[in-house]
Order: sequence, then structure tokens, then C-alpha cells
Amino acid sequence: MRKLLRWLSTGLLFVAILFVVPKLSSTYAMILVDGDYDPCPNTGDLFCNPADKPQTDANGFCYNGPSNTNSGGCGPACRIGEPWKKYKVECKFIPSDNAFDPGYCNWVATWTQQTVCSTADKCIAGETGLRPGYCDCTYGSVKYKTCCNGTTPVACTNYAIQDPVSPPEGVCPAGSTAVRCGGPGEPACGEAACASNTGGSGG
Repeated sequence: MRKLLRWLSTGLLFVAILFVVPKLSSTYAMILVDGDYDPCPNTGDLFCNPADKPQTDANGFCYNGPSNTNSGGCGPACRIGEPWKKYKVECKFIPSDNAFDPGYCNWVATWTQQTVCSTADKCIAGETGLRPGYCDCTYGSVKYKTCCNGTTPVACTNYAIQDPVSPPEGVCPAGSTAVRCGGPGEPACGEAACASNTGGSGG
């Protein structure tokens, strides 16, 4: 009986120790948070394993384009979160409601309140060509392609996939060709139309 009691008390102590050992981040995938969590103390067993950090740019940001696996050419995709949003990736402390659980540290993604825009060409209504688009939602001040049907410039048309910011993404319509302005060997259609539309939000 005495041995049994000693075995039971040892087992209970072992179980109690298991309850208070902090959990490492290495077993957890990145999660979305609202930014209200404290930084991880990075002491003892409370830390985020650098080897588990999701891919970001040099400033710790990731970017979602049409989906969270496609950044639209703006940088590393977040693989979590909503389309057309920019997230900050950080190591945060996730507290626990359990008195026996101190919480854990985890890589988290917080929305920066910034929109990510497509780098696809932009189609300004009525223009006979396309302007370049940029990740910061600006677009070229002049066209760099003209939509040519033979020697005649034709208006661009909207693309099937759109980001949430105007102007819309565009392509040259069926039956026409996208001709680069001033491109060597390009037909004259592009040269004449390129200077006909100017103005924009950057570039």
C-alpha cells in the first residue's frame, strides 16, 4: 500500500509539472490577431523559434494579392488572412485563461490597415492603352502600352480579376495587340497613341 501511495504521489507531481511547462511556438502555425497582444518576453521556454518564422520582406511584412497564397507580385504571400491586405508578422505572447497554463509565444499576423494593389496593367475608361500598376495603389502617369487593331488604336477593357482600388485592371480587347510605346520594331499605332493620354497618381 505504501508503495502504491508513493507511486500515485509521484505520478500526480509529474502531471502537475506537465501542466506548468510553457509551450513552445514551434508546434503552432501563424495566427491572425488584432494587435492587442504583448511582445513575447523571449525568456526561458517562452520564445518564437526563428526557424518557424513565415516568409516576409526585410521589414517583416507579408502581402496578400488575389488570394493569401498569391501576393500579386508585391512580396512574400502571407498564406493567411484576407485578399488585398498587407500584414505585419511578429512574435507575440498569447495568454491563457487556464491558471495552470502560462500561455505561449507564437508568430502572428496583424493587418496594417493598408491595402495591397495589383501590379497588373490599369485601364482608364476611354483610353486606348494601358498604364502600369504598383503595389502601393498608385499607377503610371502615362500609358506604356497601346491597344492596336492593325494600325488603329482601340480602347482597353477591364480584366476579370480586380483589386479593390480604382482604376480597374485592364487588358487589350480580343482581336487587338498590346504594343509597347517606343518599343523597337513596334508598329506606329503605339507611337501615335502613347502621348494622347496623360495624368495619373504616380509612377
